[in-house]
Amino acid sequence: MIRPFRAAAFAALLLATAEAPPPAAPAPPPVSRGALAQLFGEADYPADALRRHEQGKVGFHLDIDAAGGVAGCTITQSSGSASLDEATCRLIKARARFSPVRDAGGKAVPDTFDGHIVWHLDDDTAPAPPPGSSLATLFSDADYPMAALRRHEQGKVDFRLDIDSAGGVTGCTVTHSSGSVSLDEATCRLLKERAHFSPARDAAGNAVPDTFDGHIIWRIDDDTSASPEFDAAAGVWMRCLTEAVRQRVAGPEAAETLVAKAFDACTAEEAQLAAIGTRTLAQPAPDSNAMRQGMREALLQSISTARSKPSR
Repeated sequence: MIRPFRAAAFAALLLATAEAPPPAAPAPPPVSRGALAQLFGEADYPADALRRHEQGKVGFHLDIDAAGGVAGCTITQSSGSASLDEATCRLIKARARFSPVRDAGGKAVPDTFDGHIVWHLDDDTAPAPPPGSSLATLFSDADYPMAALRRHEQGKVDFRLDIDSAGGVTGCTVTHSSGSVSLDEATCRLLKERAHFSPARDAAGNAVPDTFDGHIIWRIDDDTSASPEFDAAAGVWMRCLTEAVRQRVAGPEAAETLVAKAFDACTAEEAQLAAIGTRTLAQPAPDSNAMRQGMREALLQSISTARSKPSR
């Protein structure tokens, strides 16, 4: 986990007089641009990200005003967790202050800064898994869908299981797609066939239905990987598409229109993937092979899943 910073404890003497309001809190001291991690503590880890065991690196771009305050924060590289991305910008904007940059005449001027924060769960702070949560042991190399293997599809599938009072899985919903229809489908199919949990119990000790949220990571070993560079570029492209859909899925647009706009929004990432594929794998661009079609199908499925959930 991000190493916690330790703030000194100050005692404030409050004077109960109407004439003398308490003094304003002093501005925080400037922080080194290379030491932003010290602004984050263990208590800042978002509860939902902790529950889902989400980790990752968040890249960001800061707009810094002439006084050294953070006027804006933009995510340039997602961790894959909306909670971690949001917390990164929110906390930096609330806590970071930099020494102002000055021009040749000594005047303080606005500036920008690019950096990243790594959110990591130590083994001793990770939430204890419930019975039946070592679900990766239910999967083997032989389970890798041939269609996904042929297209070199990899990724993390987040899911929610509905568990009956006997501990059996009665339902499985993909809550975050891997970008591969084949991997998403295989995840739920195999969990429904193979997973069994210790029943949850109520205060009286009676077995009751329950739910469980988790994820499965499908990964092709490095010795069978055609190109790590291509894999990385494909991941960037897929994340761009899924994020573009996520931001608009609650709107009224038809699913096909939403997917088309997502592809339009990620043309730069797709062009980069095509260039790397041509250079390293001698493969055609994504729009001329099954990869684009597979991603299109996955996005349509994720839209259907998101819109079928009842509003809370």
